[in-house]
Amino acid sequence: MQLFTRVGSTLWVSIIIVQWSSSVAVVPTAKIDVRSTSGGMSTSLLASQASFGSNLPMGAKNNLPMLPVFPSNDNPLLCNKDILPATTTSSIPQVMMVPRGGCAFEEKAIAALHLGASAVIVYGTLASRYSLNVTNVTDYQYTTNDIIYPRDKSDYDCDKASAQIPLDQLSFSPLPYDSNNDPKLTSTTQGGNGLLFSPGDSCVSQRALLTGRTTPENNPTSMEACCAWDTYIWLYNDQKFTTLEQTLTFDIPSVYITIKDAGNLLNAIQSDPSIMLTLYRRDEPEYNLSALLIWALGVFVAALASYMSASEYRNAKNIIVAKLAQRNGANNINTASSDETRTLSTTTDGTRSRSKSPGKVHSEPSQQQALSEKPLQDLEDDFQNEMSTIRSTPREEELELGVGHAVGFVVFASGGLLTLFFLKAYSVVKVFYAFGCSSSIMQVIFLPLYQRIAKKFNVKDRNLVKSLFCDLGPLSLLEAAALVTSYGTGIFWLTISFTQRHPESNLFYWVMQDIMGACMCITFLNTIKLNSIKVASVLLIVAFLYDIFFVFITPLLTRGSESIMITVATSGGPPKGSHDWCEKYPDDKDCQGGNPLPMLFTIPRIADYRGGSSLLGLGDIVLPGLLLSFTARYDEAKRLLGIVRGGNGDTLVRCCCNGGYFVPVVIAYAIGLFMANAAVYLMNYGQPALLYLVPCCLGTVSFLGWRRGELSDLWDNPRALRGADSILYGDTPRSVVFGNSEVAAIATEANLGVAQNGQNDDSGNAPLLNLT
Repeated sequence: MQLFTRVGSTLWVSIIIVQWSSSVAVVPTAKIDVRSTSGGMSTSLLASQASFGSNLPMGAKNNLPMLPVFPSNDNPLLCNKDILPATTTSSIPQVMMVPRGGCAFEEKAIAALHLGASAVIVYGTLASRYSLNVTNVTDYQYTTNDIIYPRDKSDYDCDKASAQIPLDQLSFSPLPYDSNNDPKLTSTTQGGNGLLFSPGDSCVSQRALLTGRTTPENNPTSMEACCAWDTYIWLYNDQKFTTLEQTLTFDIPSVYITIKDAGNLLNAIQSDPSIMLTLYRRDEPEYNLSALLIWALGVFVAALASYMSASEYRNAKNIIVAKLAQRNGANNINTASSDETRTLSTTTDGTRSRSKSPGKVHSEPSQQQALSEKPLQDLEDDFQNEMSTIRSTPREEELELGVGHAVGFVVFASGGLLTLFFLKAYSVVKVFYAFGCSSSIMQVIFLPLYQRIAKKFNVKDRNLVKSLFCDLGPLSLLEAAALVTSYGTGIFWLTISFTQRHPESNLFYWVMQDIMGACMCITFLNTIKLNSIKVASVLLIVAFLYDIFFVFITPLLTRGSESIMITVATSGGPPKGSHDWCEKYPDDKDCQGGNPLPMLFTIPRIADYRGGSSLLGLGDIVLPGLLLSFTARYDEAKRLLGIVRGGNGDTLVRCCCNGGYFVPVVIAYAIGLFMANAAVYLMNYGQPALLYLVPCCLGTVSFLGWRRGELSDLWDNPRALRGADSILYGDTPRSVVFGNSEVAAIATEANLGVAQNGQNDDSGNAPLLNLT
């Protein structure tokens, strides 16, 4: 199984360098409540807001109902400023409903304000998509040949639905289009007659636009009509527009509703004059709860992965403590009969005595005391078996980082980033990530789970294959089951990512992506380790500069001012097509990209109609996590040495800042990550998280080490780590001295490799500790 762990780790190191950026979707942000004062109709419509004028207050309770009014017949589009009456006011709040087309949206809004309206609803119409090819010729007589018909794909799509409309059924007076054609180009489900255009379900609008293409060519008798697009649009401002009245304060809110919604609303107003309209901005959550959850998830995973990276030292310490307690318990065991209780006590001179007393136990207090009914020899056998399991862990799966690795990080990461930028092989990254994570979830979740189940039901594991190719060792039954489950899960996740347009909205996809990411962080920090803050300083500072360069400096160097990091992180950068175009044709090549690569944690926004997700790149976890892992291992190493030297192994006192390093650095990491999120919220701009994490984490370790007088030891290969490795593996200098002969004897009995006076132990292993 070493193969799968190594492959997963290699793939992880290859892709962890990629950062991420999120994209923003445009959605209707306003709402219109339609209420009849006579107790009739009650419904709501969605609308998009204008980029000019004032914003609507949020929530219906903050807005008064308004009476819908319409422009006069001699100025139906509010585009003729010469015939506007004098500025008027109304005692009843009014909302002006004006059709789209004829002039700029901003001009319509100012005209409505001039007429005393408190708000404007611009609604879509079929007629707004036609125009005339205006000339400067005086007294020019316009004909149907001067009509500019709607644009293919942009205004209509013949692939959705089409029909041939007899020309004798159409009217073009007045030019360019007669609205009396609308019922003939509208299905019966939307109030039309459906005689000329009756599309299927593929045409969402259920309306058609004339294309201007007639048949036959020589003697046209019909014109083609195709399915009309009916989407929300931005009411953008016109920079060339001159206001009608410079004295007017332009603070009128404006919204847009679709052709379909406008038809329903106009019919309702016509049938019930008592209808009132309330315009307001849709409710948005005051706080982004998903951002808080993603922060908590990041801190939890960083702390958990770092804590688990010190498991070897922790397990060895716990086994020694258990052995001491069991030995004391076996030697001081109290056996009670029906009429007496025996106690075993140790006198001050080291002799043992027994005493009897009815119903009462007398024993000398012991700091480590445990009662066990198992024989001492059985306890020692169990202890030796457990320690053998710990010592059998393959060391070759670990990589200790040095200064050279930190410098190589820049070269390797830069090369990988530039390769992705120029070759645009983003799908390859997803494949590598899926298989790398499959290896991680096998090692972290499925294999331990199956081993627990097998142990509970007394199922013995056995080897299916004695030796895999390339001498990679045997493959057991439980490992094969975990392999199939984990890689099957990874392939299913990968399939969703390639087959769904927005897979992040799939519950299984984003939950599994977070689980895979957490397992990858655990695997990474158990495989890649550093043993000094010198290396940590170089690595984190280099990674910080790398992040700054590829995010902020590369736009000054690339054609088109592209940020290489953001372009790669968003699978090629934001789509080149407009939002309106990509909403209609999401599969178009100009609408591809913008989806972040999967090397991150993601949680969808909670109770937010705008959608989107809060994201946290895994690089912001594992890079600072290397330092957290170092502190966790250092603390556990000191505890292990404390036990071996005769103490209780508790190097951390009641205040977390007085003894250990791990807890204070985790707190510093949480503060730094919170500061990064707060900066994004306050500045409304993406921030390199390492800008906040590096000073917080590295500064905390350095300050605590300086204050405790351990900074020089922490700087390069601390003695505690060397001593702990000597106990477990014997591959570092032998400088640890036992202060307790009983503990030394226990370590020797447990096959810890401890030998007296530097001699080999009974198993033939080299001495791990010198007892002098």
